[in-house]
Amino acid sequence: MRLATAGAFAALVNQTLSTTVTSNPIYLAGLPGSGTAITVGGTGGATLLVNDTVRASGYTVVNGDKVQLQLTTPATTLTTVEPSVTFTGQTRSWSVGTMAATLPGYALTVSFNYNVVGQDHGGAIFTIHSSASQSVSYSLYASGVLVKTGTVTGVSTSGKTVVTGSGSGGTGMNLPGGGVSSLGFGPLTVHVSTVRSGTTVETTATAPMYIIGYSGIYNFAGRPCRP
Repeated sequence: MRLATAGAFAALVNQTLSTTVTSNPIYLAGLPGSGTAITVGGTGGATLLVNDTVRASGYTVVNGDKVQLQLTTPATTLTTVEPSVTFTGQTRSWSVGTMAATLPGYALTVSFNYNVVGQDHGGAIFTIHSSASQSVSYSLYASGVLVKTGTVTGVSTSGKTVVTGSGSGGTGMNLPGGGVSSLGFGPLTVHVSTVRSGTTVETTATAPMYIIGYSGIYNFAGRPCRP
């Protein structure tokens, strides 16, 4: 007796984590007239679909039946499972693999507009670039203290500049040590992140020093360095 199928299960790669996926169908032929039992094995905990209906392992299939497998992809990156179906001594396997931790071709960058930055009442200025248009979250730290969080929409390759304070004489938030007629010194760090197809993409930039003073933005020599 010869068993034939219309093709095989096509492998899936770079799949999103913890997501339901369904194989392409295979069609059975060459079975005994009374049909035969089909069993599910391998790894991944797949569900058997026969003619688009969920069936238990051991279900009797007949010629012309459409057979598929369905499963939830692993919750970990770079993981492959291989469920299979077996009937009349024949086995058909299906390989499903998850994505890497960082998606190929996707990048997120951030940079401060000054090596030394600061404005009265909290003006840190930085620019975010993304290789795909996304909403990006940021967290701003001054001397290790979280001072500002926010979300920037529509960040793309052209970049978006963020000004966290309102400038000299404004009423924005104060970085540590800042305030009217006072100076604050220390490293300034911004952490940016976004979620792309279920994977978090993130990066960090640090300015060596921030200086906050009543009259605006300063460099190390105390001279104005406004853009």
